[in-house]
Amino acid sequence: MFLKNIRKLEKIMRDLVKKIKLFLTILVLLFSLLLNFYYFFAVKEKERQIKEKDKQVLYLQSNLRQRELDLRKIIEKIDKDNHSLIKRCGKIPKDVTVDKDNHFQIISGPIWSPDCRHIAFGKFQSGTSWLGENYPRESVFLNKRMDENDGIYLYDDRTGKTIKIYSPEQPADSLTFLYWFNSKKIVFLIGNKKKIIDVESFRVDDFKD
Repeated sequence: MFLKNIRKLEKIMRDLVKKIKLFLTILVLLFSLLLNFYYFFAVKEKERQIKEKDKQVLYLQSNLRQRELDLRKIIEKIDKDNHSLIKRCGKIPKDVTVDKDNHFQIISGPIWSPDCRHIAFGKFQSGTSWLGENYPRESVFLNKRMDENDGIYLYDDRTGKTIKIYSPEQPADSLTFLYWFNSKKIVFLIGNKKKIIDVESFRVDDFKD
C-alpha cells in the first residue's frame, strides 16, 4: 500500500514538472514575442524620427535657397539703382568707410539718397554652421551673437562724417540695407522683416510693401 502511494506521488510530481516546463516554455516564447514587437516598433519609431528630421532639413534648405534668391534679386535691383544714382550724384566719396572688418562681414550698399545729400549702407557679421555630431546630415546653425559693427550707417555729404543710425536690439540672422524709400527714409531687412527708418529722427517702424 505504501509503495503504491509512493508511485502515485511520483506520477503526480512528474506530471507537475511537465506542466511547469510547458508553462516556462510558453512564458519564454511570449517574452521573446513581446521583445520582437518592442524592437520592431522601436526601429519603426527611429525611422520615423529620421524621416521627420530629413523633412526639417529639406525645408530649412529650401527656405535658405529661396531667401538667397530673394536677396540676389534685391541686390541686383540695388546695383541697378545705384548705377543710375552714381551717374546723377557722382562716385561714392573715398572717405565713406565701408571696408569689411573681417571675412565673415557682409556689406550692403553704399547707396546715394535720391537728393544726393546722404549715402547709406549696412554692415552685418554673418554666423557659421556645422554638422551635428549626433545627426551628421543635419545642418546646425550656431547662435548669432551681437556684433558692435552690425547696423545701418549714414554718411552726410555736407559734413563728410559717417554715423550709425540703427543697431539691432537682439541677435538676428541677417541685416541688409535695401533701398531709399525717399530722401528721408531708408528701407532695410532684419531677419525676414522689413523695417523703415527716418534718417533725421532715427525712428524705426515696420514696413509693408
